[in-house]
Amino acid sequence: MPRCPNCFAALEDDSPKCPVCGYVEGSPARELHHLHPGMTLAERYLVGQVLGFGMVGVTYKAWDTKLNTVVAIKEFFPDRAVTRTPGTKEVRPTLSEHEKYARGLRNFLNEARCLTRFSSARHIVNVFDFFEENATAYIVMEYLEGVTLQESLKGDDLRPDRAVDLARMICSALSDVHTAGFVHGAVNADNIFLCSNGDMKLIDFATVRAIREERGPWIDIYDLGSMLLDLLDGAEIPEQLGDALMKATADDPAQGFSSAAAFAQALPEKKIEKPTVPKPPKQVNKKLIAIIATALVLVIAVVSIAVPVYNNFIYTHLPKAQIDVWFSLPEDEEQAQRKQQAFEIIKKAFENAYPKVTVRLVAKSALSYPLELQKQASMNRLPALFESSGIADIDVLSKIVAMEGTLSRLQKDTARQEEPLQCLFVTDEAYQQAFEARKRLPLGFRAPVFYVNASLLQNALLKDGPVSDAVSLAGLLYENTGKFTYVSAERTTKAAFMYLFGNVNAQAIPPDPQGRELFLQGEAAAFFSDTADFPAIKTMKNVRLYPVGLSDSSDKKIPATFCDYWSIGKCTAKQLRCAEAFLCYLLSEYAQSNLYLFRSDAFPLNEDTFRKFQQIQGNAWQGFFGLNNQYLNHYAFSPSAED
Repeated sequence: MPRCPNCFAALEDDSPKCPVCGYVEGSPARELHHLHPGMTLAERYLVGQVLGFGMVGVTYKAWDTKLNTVVAIKEFFPDRAVTRTPGTKEVRPTLSEHEKYARGLRNFLNEARCLTRFSSARHIVNVFDFFEENATAYIVMEYLEGVTLQESLKGDDLRPDRAVDLARMICSALSDVHTAGFVHGAVNADNIFLCSNGDMKLIDFATVRAIREERGPWIDIYDLGSMLLDLLDGAEIPEQLGDALMKATADDPAQGFSSAAAFAQALPEKKIEKPTVPKPPKQVNKKLIAIIATALVLVIAVVSIAVPVYNNFIYTHLPKAQIDVWFSLPEDEEQAQRKQQAFEIIKKAFENAYPKVTVRLVAKSALSYPLELQKQASMNRLPALFESSGIADIDVLSKIVAMEGTLSRLQKDTARQEEPLQCLFVTDEAYQQAFEARKRLPLGFRAPVFYVNASLLQNALLKDGPVSDAVSLAGLLYENTGKFTYVSAERTTKAAFMYLFGNVNAQAIPPDPQGRELFLQGEAAAFFSDTADFPAIKTMKNVRLYPVGLSDSSDKKIPATFCDYWSIGKCTAKQLRCAEAFLCYLLSEYAQSNLYLFRSDAFPLNEDTFRKFQQIQGNAWQGFFGLNNQYLNHYAFSPSAED
């Protein structure tokens, strides 16, 4: 019997149009870069309709021609990192993403290998096969009919009795995962699949990682407890269930459950009916039933997350809440528009990832912003999250929440992955030393720069490209020009200059707060400042940029400054968690790329974004980064004086 090449429904005749899905034979895929219906993989699997796609890959319904059964195939196809000529199968990584693509492909294959270990586990999706082809990889899995837990609730709260039943099944799946030596790393309502036969499957193992001392089963147990607490919001929770959930979500793993089995044993002993999937109404025609059934069919391997979140780690679940996010707009109209658009993009992605959270953006001009915050603070109505650069009002500062929870979550969540989110300060001592009160979190940093006007110096003094010894450069410049200028004390201070270049006579540095203007007017040969002045100076002719560097044997540190600070205002517990999540999201590669890639006054703290920044703006910075990267470990971060 012939079958539709798109949904594989049996066809009673040779009609070119499928009566179930409406597919007309020969039609291309809806997204041209997806595999087209009718293509073959591994000389065995006939590709059909797309079931889901996102930032990591595409999932297809497929027909196994050897076993004559429907399967689901997940293709590694990371958005923005690959291309494909429409109508072909070959995948081509973009030139700038080769290394990242190779790393992601390895992780994808590791996910497949991990899943093959659980073929006999009742509550874990079954993987039949995986293979590499077309310069990418594929995972062949069982095809499940049903809905995710998130979709089954449709915004309603979870009943306590149903929560207990689900928790037991999920704990069973987690016990299998942990016994095999792994952590799932993304237990949430989108990854709990309720099958139409009443069973439950734990899906999406894209975040699975091997158990280590700093990354154990407690991560999954915490996520499960947190998810259930959020879904039970508003329900009357029985005491025994409440006690179990509170222990599961203990911040200290030592105070929580030692295993998923222990969590299951602590749940109330009560027979609970298995979860069911909503059935279509009886009084409809067969065609409508088929359409509804097709719409309800989801596949386990739908991409990790359909929108970009945290690249390497995620908040698995967030409660229903609305948070206000305030930020200031620069005076420059173009920069203001770009910043506004960046936050709109970030807000949309965040809300897509966490549909229960509503983010309300409030943008104010840089001139009125401090006064507006003071007004809100005087009424005890500070926004849940706000940009706090340059804010010195005591009333505002007294109502800021310490960042202990945010830092704790960052450090806890980075333990989920082999390749955690990497920022240039998050887990080291730099932040602790720079912000003892822990009431501000920076998103970017500025590095010291020697700007040199080559037109005022002898050509013999300047080498091609950056020099490796900035101290010698400082002495050489003074000997031949007799003067320096330095930026005013609001940012890079004279003390920092003297700390680095003590062999230069202090009198060589005129205490002139107009040093920047002197250099811009061509009256000074050299200008010791930082990256904040680059937008103005880059328009000058014959200007050379020299990063401030030290030899590996030096015991000194290079004074760099944090910038672009954010703080959390006093708010409800639910708003606090959502504000923490949004603030952490602002440090993700996706958010930082939108905020920093086209700025030239500051660098992003996210290391992946920092590397992209170098690729995009490398020419404008005259090779500055080639040498500057060697000095990152020598940087001593501190807040800028204005903050």
